[in-house]
Amino acid sequence: MTIFSKIKFIFQKPKLVIITGEEKESVKELVTLVLNRYFRIGRDVLIYDLNLGDLEKMKFLINVSAAKVLVADQFNSVKEGSFPGGTLVCRSKKGIKIYSMPSQRESLLEATDIKNSEKVNFKINYEGNLVPVWLDERLKEEKIQAALVAAGVGLTLGLNLVEVSQAFGPQTRDL
Repeated sequence: MTIFSKIKFIFQKPKLVIITGEEKESVKELVTLVLNRYFRIGRDVLIYDLNLGDLEKMKFLINVSAAKVLVADQFNSVKEGSFPGGTLVCRSKKGIKIYSMPSQRESLLEATDIKNSEKVNFKINYEGNLVPVWLDERLKEEKIQAALVAAGVGLTLGLNLVEVSQAFGPQTRDL
């Protein structure tokens, strides 16, 4: 990164999403789907998929981003201090855990009432609030975990549950 691009980055202060883990391609697709409706990807939000060992290479971006989200397979896979001041979105036994590192606050996202017909339909349960989600034909039931991760990233970056649910619907973005 050149000095000019670093200066530009510091002034723009985009949000940063780093996706790691085994399912990073499908997670990145759904995170992009959710965020693209409300943010300009590449300008307001930067999305990277990489291995956890490569976090050190992203140190500059991590340190100067306005908000930062790390998606990992497990909470224990992230080394202490490797992602300071950010939010971790990871799988847990019950669903998807959102762990805010600055405040050490934990939240849980769960999929309930799963129905698989022409489209996959389920409800996201987040802190007692439920919102329905429909995934189109190309997304099968195994993508529900990735959809929950994408919802967790959207919530972390300031979207509400209704906006997250709408992002999974028809892709008509107002420009």
